[in-house]
Amino acid sequence: AWELDMVKADSCHRPDNITTVEAYTQLSQALNNTGRSMVITMCEWGNDEVWNWAPDIAQMYRISMDHLPFFHWPATASGAGYGCGTAEIIDWMADLHPSKYVKPYTWMDPDFLETLFPITMNYVHSRTEFTFWTVGPKMPYYALKWHGISRLFLIFMCVDVECSVVGGHRCVRAL
Repeated sequence: AWELDMVKADSCHRPDNITTVEAYTQLSQALNNTGRSMVITMCEWGNDEVWNWAPDIAQMYRISMDHLPFFHWPATASGAGYGCGTAEIIDWMADLHPSKYVKPYTWMDPDFLETLFPITMNYVHSRTEFTFWTVGPKMPYYALKWHGISRLFLIFMCVDVECSVVGGHRCVRAL
């Protein structure tokens, strides 16, 4: 037995004779039938308004196009959202109003973190990204190179955040 704790499934190359919802429902049922508790994370890039149906199928579901290792980056990938950069993903998630869709044991997934990605994600941008991904409706998982682990540890251990409500919106700022 593989003893998996998490299964991530993309909707790449899905057969034409089955809908996305049907494909993910079948996968979820098959995994649940194993009797092993595991997290199912699905990637639909925010297509088909995934936030409306995914919480009934999986624990995590992608709500936007691919996240690239830049703080600001325009929409250069397919999928929902305002762009591929950290700031654009944060804006997209804010406009989705996650509290309307998430429920116990489900999280919207803005894609994996690009924290301290060499050259393009500096320390301030990385702290902002990490802070949002940590306090947002998501279980964070990370893309990193081992040479950045000591600086990443500093971000993990030293993130101070200021949370406030401005005009009815939750605001988070890394200090």
